Amino acid sequence: MQADSRAGPPAGTIAALSTVALPELDPPIYDAATFEGVAAVVSPAAVAAYIGTLMERFDSLLRQLRASPPLPAGTSELAAAAHALGGSAGLFGFRRLAIAAYTYERSLEIASPSASSAAADLIAVMETSLVEMHQLVAVTRVSVFPAG
Repeated sequence: MQADSRAGPPAGTIAALSTVALPELDPPIYDAATFEGVAAVVSPAAVAAYIGTLMERFDSLLRQLRASPPLPAGTSELAAAAHALGGSAGLFGFRRLAIAAYTYERSLEIASPSASSAAADLIAVMETSLVEMHQLVAVTRVSVFPAG
């Protein structure tokens, strides 16, 4: 016996879909609770190393964005860099930066006319996030290398 395709989704599907997390419309630049959750399970030295990696990805992508047209020839490399930055940023609580990076990545993947706008948004969020990142690096260095 075949299921009736007009019967709708299986029971519970609508309820399950209603609990799917959607991106925030105005996420915070930095969510300390997310960072603290990571810092609680990772050594201070590892946190410092991860933050260093995040800053390297940040600097590299920012230089590329400032030097590139909206849909440059190296689109796949820029998309990969945006994806890596988004993952690292999200891990450390930079939610707005993660969302902007993923938005830019997706705009490149689909060759969207909004890629230049997404790039400008990402640059703005990166510049705003930079202050928070430097403060986080300073605090992390103090906890990893306490004055002695």
